[in-house]
Amino acid sequence: MRTFQLATERAEQLGRQILVSITLPIALYDPHLLFTTLQQLDLGDRFFWSRSSDARALVGVGQAALIETTGPERVATAAAIWRELRQHAIIEKHSDMLPAYTSGPVLLGGFTFNTLTAHTDLWKNFPDGLLILPYLLFHSDEDKAGLTINALIGADDDYAQRASTLVETLQRLANALQNQSAPLTTQVTTTEEFTTHNLLPAEQWKNQVARAVEKIRAGAFEKVVLARGVQIEQAEPFDVDGTLQRLSQSYPGAYVFAIQRGARYFMGATPERLVCSEDGQIQTMALAGSAPRGATEKEDQRLGAELLKSEKNQGEHHFVVTTIRDALSALCSHVWVADAPTC
Repeated sequence: MRTFQLATERAEQLGRQILVSITLPIALYDPHLLFTTLQQLDLGDRFFWSRSSDARALVGVGQAALIETTGPERVATAAAIWRELRQHAIIEKHSDMLPAYTSGPVLLGGFTFNTLTAHTDLWKNFPDGLLILPYLLFHSDEDKAGLTINALIGADDDYAQRASTLVETLQRLANALQNQSAPLTTQVTTTEEFTTHNLLPAEQWKNQVARAVEKIRAGAFEKVVLARGVQIEQAEPFDVDGTLQRLSQSYPGAYVFAIQRGARYFMGATPERLVCSEDGQIQTMALAGSAPRGATEKEDQRLGAELLKSEKNQGEHHFVVTTIRDALSALCSHVWVADAPTC
């Protein structure tokens, strides 16, 4: 309660809302179990991010702050808003035994790649730039876990009531987790039947590929990435929770994610990490070239070796590496690139 009182006093002095972020140690939970449990609390939209291979996870619910931006300056504008929000924030960590890097206020969301493309109904409620600070955010690694509570406090807020509501919410969460009977890990299977159809007819798709090839041959592009949408229909409602768990089990090295906006979810799994920043250094990766999975580990190794020897895939990978290196060279004092690609 003292923290919320301090926030109201600071809000009155500065004439603006103050961000309060409190991180507490918490027991380790299966992030998928926690994600399902949070829906029972009816606190708002849910958020999920996890990489099973290193036991890292972020699971959030509710909205303490929202940053929406548009246009070419969407990233810079969001960064400026976030800096201003953190400038006078009260950030507390009530333990040294917390996961590294994720303790404290963490934004979840993303940015569109191309602001010139018209938005369709598929992306309703997803602006060019969308960053959300969850009300509650569970974060964990291999042996530690924390729960971060975020809130914006104004000068006129009843800080005692806000604190009381928070305590009640945390008690509800504790009770819900205690009542869960599911094991820590669950094998998920599915027998759901569904139908699929391409949103772009085959002939139009072939024509797009042909035009792209012509432009490459004409020297307009070096590489083109094409994709077409597929719509899936099934009789039963889409199982978001079960799908996330299946993705985590099937692709433990991938980053599995979900962001809810009302009745809609943006979710998926990707092996790519865009960027990691720590101590003045950044790391990224170039991922290009692909091959089918084998039926056995030995066959996987053979296919991987063939992939590394492929002239076509080597060229594709070299293009991506060069593009990233050139982009970073304008921002970094030194750029180091691995001597050779790996599978």
